[in-house]
Amino acid sequence: YNNPVAVAGTAGKIADSNANIRLLLRTSAMRGHPLGQRIGGLLQRTPQWSDFFGPGQIDPIRDIDNILVAGPQFRNSSNIVAVVEHHLSRDRMDAAFAQLIKRGGKWLNKKERIAEAFADRASRLFAAPSDTIVAVVPPSARGSLSKLTGKESFGRAKPGIVLQAYIVTPWRALRGTGAVLPRSIQWAKLEIVQEKNGDASLHLLGLDKSKEDAVTHASWLTNKLKERSKVNFNDFGTQGRIASMLFGGSQHTLYNPGAFEAKDKMISGVIVVKQKQLKLITDILDLLLPVPRHESRSKSAPTTAKKQAVKPQIKPIQSPRKSTGALKISQP
Repeated sequence: YNNPVAVAGTAGKIADSNANIRLLLRTSAMRGHPLGQRIGGLLQRTPQWSDFFGPGQIDPIRDIDNILVAGPQFRNSSNIVAVVEHHLSRDRMDAAFAQLIKRGGKWLNKKERIAEAFADRASRLFAAPSDTIVAVVPPSARGSLSKLTGKESFGRAKPGIVLQAYIVTPWRALRGTGAVLPRSIQWAKLEIVQEKNGDASLHLLGLDKSKEDAVTHASWLTNKLKERSKVNFNDFGTQGRIASMLFGGSQHTLYNPGAFEAKDKMISGVIVVKQKQLKLITDILDLLLPVPRHESRSKSAPTTAKKQAVKPQIKPIQSPRKSTGALKISQP
């Protein structure tokens, strides 16, 4: 539950240590997981990764060791700062920069390896101060690149830690992402640990406005996460019946939620995702995520056909009386 920017070590010095959203993803920890390669392929297909690193065909699990993200919000990434640690050759990373420039970018300082390019609907600066670090910042933060010395590195993580995140006023920071939380929760922390048996455990901690709110929302989160831990494809009509055939049955459990507890103003709980459940989630995402832009039309046709077959929409959940928000868990 440490501050992800601080845990990132010297690599995090250009990021705002007080940003509303601070996220540190240890992709190297996922490399040895049985589903690591598949997860890497899915991350490549997210619109954000495809826009930033898709042209260079960089795999987030195979090629990247750590990713630090810090900024005010998720729904608009124009002010996000990202620092990436990789183990690619200099020639390979220069080729990735060349692809960004070919797509409409330009070199600002080729000697210092600083380029400007358009990604995820906004202009960005890409800098490679060393052979292992790439920083991505908005143009307004160009001055922060001067802090880079080329000796930056990420701090060591405890074994098994995959992700550490800290979100201030999560209801606002996550607005527009499909995840909505009660407005009285002032901050939330998340730590994902990869267990030796291939399972994953999600440790959540949040600070509520009062002891009474914490008790109410701990019980509410327990109930709602339990309700949403199962999916029944029969609820989605014809498309759901097709999904039932694809996934070998209509009813599946996505994760195993534990009971959330309240202590003073704090709310805490653990969610366990078994390796079998992780595979199911990756199978569903494989159908829902867009095909990488660099793939040929012939290769993308089968996946596109499957994607059209399953588009489940889960209705919003009404929040408890004392809360002005609701937790909505939906397919991406």
